[in-house]
Amino acid sequence: MRKIGNYIDRQSEVTGSTIAWIVVALAVVVALSVVLRYVFHTSWFWVYNTSWIMHGALFLVGGAYTLLHDRHVRIDLLYSRMPLRVRAAIDAVFYSVLIVVFARIGYAAYMYAAAAFRNGEKDMMSAWAMTVWPVKGLLLVGFVLLWMQFLVVAGRNIGILIRGAK
Repeated sequence: MRKIGNYIDRQSEVTGSTIAWIVVALAVVVALSVVLRYVFHTSWFWVYNTSWIMHGALFLVGGAYTLLHDRHVRIDLLYSRMPLRVRAAIDAVFYSVLIVVFARIGYAAYMYAAAAFRNGEKDMMSAWAMTVWPVKGLLLVGFVLLWMQFLVVAGRNIGILIRGAK
């Protein structure tokens, strides 16, 4: 099990580190959008589309990386003051619930992306008529990566409950 967990950790690390480079391209696209809007008083819809696709990809695919490094937003009034085993119990329950929820969301994302692929769905909001299934496929990829990282984190927290500290 530890080898599988380490493999999933490596996948989260690689995909997160790779997808982080989208920030550079996203900054360029947003800057282009601002220049077009405020200097030339126009906009190109593909610039807007590209920015929301990159932003979505960054957050969807980067979620597992964020979980791996325990950097998700947490309202921490009492949690950090609790003993390790209590925190592990809370996390084990929380992530176990998320495993079930994200399995359902992942299935829905698969159906969503598969239907877009099967139907050759296009975004008809602009003349660009972008093919939609790759974007919807990123939704599936992001949820699957996060779901796998949930499994690892839940398992590690259960291990802390059973064996004590890491």
